[in-house]
Amino acid sequence: TANLDDYWKTYLPDRFDVYSAGVVLAQASCPALRRREDLLKFQEQMHETDCDFELVKKSMNLRSVALDENGGAGWDFVKKCLTKDRDARFSAAEALEHPFLKGAL
Repeated sequence: TANLDDYWKTYLPDRFDVYSAGVVLAQASCPALRRREDLLKFQEQMHETDCDFELVKKSMNLRSVALDENGGAGWDFVKKCLTKDRDARFSAAEALEHPFLKGAL
């Protein structure tokens, strides 16, 4: 039987949580994602573009004053949260070191 360390290394659950946090932050920060149908469109476009957040952001005309702060650090944070490749996506610990969160703490 696999132990918890093996499970953690295989499935990287902290990176899944980071993806979820990115979706929640985008939805909370962008009025264009607050309706259920808009969030479903966002998810569909992320899937269709192979998680190209910049393309989806432009296509859906996403705007957020909060994410624009600090030179757009919030947008960079969301983009890194939504990286498709779990191995390339930053971990929860790495996310806490991002300038978007560091500037808020």
